[in-house]
Amino acid sequence: MFYEIPLITDRSYELKIVSILVISLLLVSTFSLLAPRVHAQGIQWIRQFGTSHFDTSCGVSAHTSGVYVAGDTIATETSVLMFVAKYDIEGNKMWENQFGSGSLDACHGISVDDSGVYVAGSVAAALPGAKSSGFDDAYVRKYDFDGHEI
Repeated sequence: MFYEIPLITDRSYELKIVSILVISLLLVSTFSLLAPRVHAQGIQWIRQFGTSHFDTSCGVSAHTSGVYVAGDTIATETSVLMFVAKYDIEGNKMWENQFGSGSLDACHGISVDDSGVYVAGSVAAALPGAKSSGFDDAYVRKYDFDGHEI
């Protein structure tokens, strides 16, 4: 299946169309994530990444500081980790962070503005340094443009 999701980008890069192409392929229970850069003339770059487990993307967001993608990956039979990664405008990976509560967690979205990177989702237990309010709490996590949690 192919899905195209338009993104908002900074016009200084003269991008006419920027989108993410999510391709779902089931090959020996392995899913991979794609983070492409698209111009009206065609795809400029595409990055495929993942683990030997089930990996999904929950969103992508573009900013003058780079392109950010977030998602989740199965760590164990009872644990899902979330991740957030930054790519520069040319498609080079700048950093990646993984986090989770050690339970069945989920990433639901990512957004970037001039103050930082925001990742949101749900967790089935407390994240490190946080207190659980009950089953499946919501979370929002903020990063600076260098990948440090704020």
